[in-house]
Amino acid sequence: MKAGIYVNKKHPQDKYLLIGLARQHYTNEEVIVYVPLRIEKEWAGTARMSYRTVEDFNENFEWVDDRLPES
Repeated sequence: MKAGIYVNKKHPQDKYLLIGLARQHYTNEEVIVYVPLRIEKEWAGTARMSYRTVEDFNENFEWVDDRLPES
């Protein structure tokens, strides 16, 4: 997987920063670690790292760029 900016295929206005791959300690399953590049009121200014299976991420997201969008 290529680190960088991805968009949700169903909601292309939603951008995500893919940080990298991680492994689940017990099952050895690879997962994608990413950060949504949007602000939600309930997050209260925190960065929300998330993860998805590689299969799910590949199915729902597509790579856009390797640079953060300008504000």
